[in-house]
Amino acid sequence: MLSLLLPIAKGVIIKQLKSPKVKWFLVETIEKISKETDNDLDDIIVEKIRKSLAQPIGRPISKQ
Repeated sequence: MLSLLLPIAKGVIIKQLKSPKVKWFLVETIEKISKETDNDLDDIIVEKIRKSLAQPIGRPISKQ
């Protein structure tokens, strides 16, 4: 069953990567995976990814 659903889910996620909701879903997923490991390096990387997504980039539309 997983061998059938995983490629479908992967295709949908890759097509929607520009969506903020999908980006946050992926961050939450890797965060949960990194908490299961023994090292702290992956936790630091996940935190940096989380912070970089939270910071807006470019000029706001209202300021253009």
